[in-house]
Amino acid sequence: NQPNYLIKDNKPVVFMFGTQNFVNILGGLENANKAIDYWNEECKKAGFDGILIISDGTSGNFVSTASNFAQGYVYSYGWQYDSRSAKTQLTRNDAYFASGAKTVGSVTMGWGRNAWSSAELGEIFATPETIKETIVGLKERFAREQDPTNMIILTCWDEYGEGHFFSPTRVHGFEYLNAVRDAVTSL
Repeated sequence: NQPNYLIKDNKPVVFMFGTQNFVNILGGLENANKAIDYWNEECKKAGFDGILIISDGTSGNFVSTASNFAQGYVYSYGWQYDSRSAKTQLTRNDAYFASGAKTVGSVTMGWGRNAWSSAELGEIFATPETIKETIVGLKERFAREQDPTNMIILTCWDEYGEGHFFSPTRVHGFEYLNAVRDAVTSL
């Protein structure tokens, strides 16, 4: 029970990347759910109300895999090359919400293996303003729909090798973090 661990609804939050790998390694969805049921019971023994799994829905079919975890939510690890506009990011998020899966809103600044070069940043990555617009749009959705999830994940802090990052860089300095701050403190 660490004070710096994320707890939601008295449940420790566990982020899972590569959900389909987890399911495959355990021999299928039934066994994966048994493992999560075990974790859920262990968390209850420790005084929590269970466990909250937030799993990557990008790999495989997120509706038939990640969202079938009884205690789980899904998020997108990234919108690949579709992240340049807030409208596109919000539309992609809406598809997750519309699927019936319990969804954590996902915001990404892009994806591409050329992160070490500034030559194509304007073509591949969302601008800090797009990040702000996407976060504000998700916040408005949560308020409008009275969505109990009310969580947003920023993917990723420093995934330079795959070209998506919010951490300060020589190219953009703190602009992405400033956009996140401005969006989170708005409304």
